[in-house]
Amino acid sequence: MNWRNHITKPIKLVIWELDDTVWAGTLSEEKVKIYSYVKKILIELKKRGINNAICSKNKKPDAVKKLKDFQLWEYFNVSSIDYTPKGARFAMILNSLNISAENALVIDHDAFDLLEIQFYNRRINLLHASFMENILKNPLLQGDTMASIHLNQIENIMSYCEDFRSNEEFLKSIHIRIAMIDCKSEYLDQIVEFV
Repeated sequence: MNWRNHITKPIKLVIWELDDTVWAGTLSEEKVKIYSYVKKILIELKKRGINNAICSKNKKPDAVKKLKDFQLWEYFNVSSIDYTPKGARFAMILNSLNISAENALVIDHDAFDLLEIQFYNRRINLLHASFMENILKNPLLQGDTMASIHLNQIENIMSYCEDFRSNEEFLKSIHIRIAMIDCKSEYLDQIVEFV
């Protein structure tokens, strides 16, 4: 696969790996150092209305702390940081943001991870991290300010929902109460199933 030329549609969202992509090294194993050009890329993408997300295999508290130390956390709208397989998590990020895979770009250093991500998201654009230094010159990364506004609104919803491991946890937390008045017995089974 030609990782350098695999961007095929205008990009609205860039999804980043952290280890050996945003920074040199693996956070859980060693001291990491930010690649010098990454912050410039993140700032420019944000100016262009292209949003940034994280999908990385790391411990979330450690990764967030390191991103804050590098003053990068503010440039990411959405994050999925844990040790579960990435492919399905990318699909979840795209679905939750209502972004088509063809309008998203994944940047990762690991060719196996890129192939896994593409397996779950057939039309997604891929870029190996070794080619990202000149990404801002790509004509398909010129941006869309409306996409930025839309994703910023969704960002708050996602950060709230991220605190819950299941729909049941979420529903219990919002304390919904249901009252049935004049319920016909023939509908009782459907009502119980709905609730």
